Amino acid sequence: MKTQRAGERVMESVKEFLEKKLNLKVNPKKSKVERAWRVKFLGYSFHKRNGETMLRIANRTKERFMEKIRHLTKRTRSGKLEDIVKSVNQYVIGWIGYYRLATTPSVYKELDEWIRRR
Repeated sequence: MKTQRAGERVMESVKEFLEKKLNLKVNPKKSKVERAWRVKFLGYSFHKRNGETMLRIANRTKERFMEKIRHLTKRTRSGKLEDIVKSVNQYVIGWIGYYRLATTPSVYKELDEWIRRR
């Protein structure tokens, strides 16, 4: 949207459509009109490059990924090494599958290097 007012008009029409046609409730605390690059949505953030809007993996998402890998690879964790590797692989493959739309190959490389050092 070019202006805040235009965004608010779109928000009202979308809200009306969701509530009247689809019979869904819109939570006003979670709904807002905001510039796309300030919003984090489902683990993604948005940015513009050469006039094109691109998806990025949000910083908090990377932090949560690293916390989970730390938990899975704790030195005090009991179990076979094969089981630990299997659980890490399952988590990483699922995570990459979900965030495959992000255009940040450097993040994947950074996390791969970090996991290999773990």
